[in-house]
Amino acid sequence: MRRTKGLIILGPNCSGKTQLLKIMSAVFQNAFNIKLKIAYVSPNTFSEKELYGSKLAFETSDSDIKNPHELQNSSVFQIILQNAEREKLDTNPVEAKRTIQSIYID
Repeated sequence: MRRTKGLIILGPNCSGKTQLLKIMSAVFQNAFNIKLKIAYVSPNTFSEKELYGSKLAFETSDSDIKNPHELQNSSVFQIILQNAEREKLDTNPVEAKRTIQSIYID
């Protein structure tokens, strides 16, 4: 869990993925005082372009986006992560280090 990359939990329906995520969230909070923020995403709700964005979405950074209306062309994942970064900037540095944004795709 000390990696800078993400963690993927996968398995068939009703295999306990959601329960495992809840347990991990409780462990992070109780053992390490780290809040695991979870954004739930259902791929059935979005088109492929909305979910993954365009190829250009991976070539832009937060600093390139000056106008909130530009988020319309961003993917769902990009919007979630950009909002998490903005929230971290508004939070005091100690608390920001104790928060992990996660995305749960159901």
